[in-house]
Amino acid sequence: MHDFSKAIGNYVLAFLLLALGGSFLWFYITADVLEPQPVGMLFGALMLLFVGIMSLPFVIKKMDRKLTIVLMIIGVGTSAWLAYLNYETVDEEIVFLENQEQYTESTVIRLKDVRLCQDEYMKYYGRYASDFDSLIAFIQMPIIPIPFQEGGSFLDTIPLKEAKAQGRIFSREQLPAKAAQLGYDLEKFEKAISQNKVPYAIRDTTYSSVWEQNFNPELRKKKNLPALTMEELPYAPFSGQKFILRTAKIDQGGVTLPAVLVQDPAPFGREGLKIDTLRFGSLTESHTNGNWGNK
Repeated sequence: MHDFSKAIGNYVLAFLLLALGGSFLWFYITADVLEPQPVGMLFGALMLLFVGIMSLPFVIKKMDRKLTIVLMIIGVGTSAWLAYLNYETVDEEIVFLENQEQYTESTVIRLKDVRLCQDEYMKYYGRYASDFDSLIAFIQMPIIPIPFQEGGSFLDTIPLKEAKAQGRIFSREQLPAKAAQLGYDLEKFEKAISQNKVPYAIRDTTYSSVWEQNFNPELRKKKNLPALTMEELPYAPFSGQKFILRTAKIDQGGVTLPAVLVQDPAPFGREGLKIDTLRFGSLTESHTNGNWGNK
């Protein structure tokens, strides 16, 4: 019985090393979300398997004792070094997973910003911008009309055409000259118009840009959205990688329609992961739906 226990004890270390090496190898092969696993994990697993085999009593008997000891020392030392490197990688992975939700949220917000600009471009041109330079140039154009009007209650009794002919309707640019012509103080004249105390009205239209109407700092703050510059628009937050932007014309029910796809180049800014990247749009269907669900 004593001899049997001793024989089994001689195999314990070898079995432990083989089991540990096999576990690391299994984790490396079957990794999914955390891919790519560090290559060091593979080398470490193989080295542990090697040391485990070298530790088997019947292997030791067949080899020179000194050579076996040297090989085991080298194997154990190498495994320890690779284990340390893997520990650092795993630690970095834990930090990454903690920041994953924030990365996803920020990227979705940025993609929604790009989508808004593409939707406005589509409304104006009937197609999508094929590159970010064109898109950024467009969102700076003064194309959105902003009507302005003050006064005008007298128009209920005077036809619009007649009021215009009498010079009772004018623009803000013409206001100072009109006040001087009628002998009014400018400030008092404008106040009287706004309070409908005089039979005059200001009718004006100015033009703003998509950027001014949707991305000014005050509005972003009010909507609880992060500040954004035009230079940042084409890039994914955190990773700084430029979004992939592709456009196409597709046949949908016999009708030719424009299509657009804007996509984060890598999941969470990392290469090699198997999971899908965040994106909106499609090159096979004409829509700008995002794949981020209810975020």
